[in-house]
Amino acid sequence: MAGLALVACAFILCFSITCCNAKDTINPGQPLRDGDTTLVSAGRGRFELGFFSSVNSRNRYLGIWYTNITPQTVVWVANRETPIQDTLGVVNLTSQGNLTLFDGNQTLVWSSNSSSPQSPVVQLLDSGNLVLDSLQKNDTAAADNFL
Repeated sequence: MAGLALVACAFILCFSITCCNAKDTINPGQPLRDGDTTLVSAGRGRFELGFFSSVNSRNRYLGIWYTNITPQTVVWVANRETPIQDTLGVVNLTSQGNLTLFDGNQTLVWSSNSSSPQSPVVQLLDSGNLVLDSLQKNDTAAADNFL
C-alpha cells in the first residue's frame, strides 16, 4: 500500500512540474496557435504573449499583457489595425527569423519584417520585450526588439 502511495505522489509531482514549466520562446516549426497556449516571460513571469479579444468583441489580436493584473492590461498589439475574425490565428517564426501572424484562411495578417542569420528564436523577456535572437552563441548579431 505504501508503494502505491509513493507511485501516486511521484506521478503528481511529475505532472505538476510539467504544468508549471511555462514556455517563453518560439522556435521555427513550433507555431503558437490561438487557444493552445501562451508564452510567459522568462524569470518572474510578469508578461504573457498570446491571443486575446477586447471587451464585447469577437475580434482576435496577438498581444502582450501583464500576467497578474485584472482587468487584463495589454501593453502591445501586433495586429491592432487588422484583427483576426476567427479563433484560428497562428504565429510562426520562419527559419529566416521573421515572425508572422496568419488568420484561419492562412492570410498573412502581420509580420515583424526582421531577420536573423542562423538558428533564430523569439523570446518574451520579463521586461515585456519580445526579442529575436540566435541560438548560435557565437553569432555576432545582436538581439532585435519587436517592440
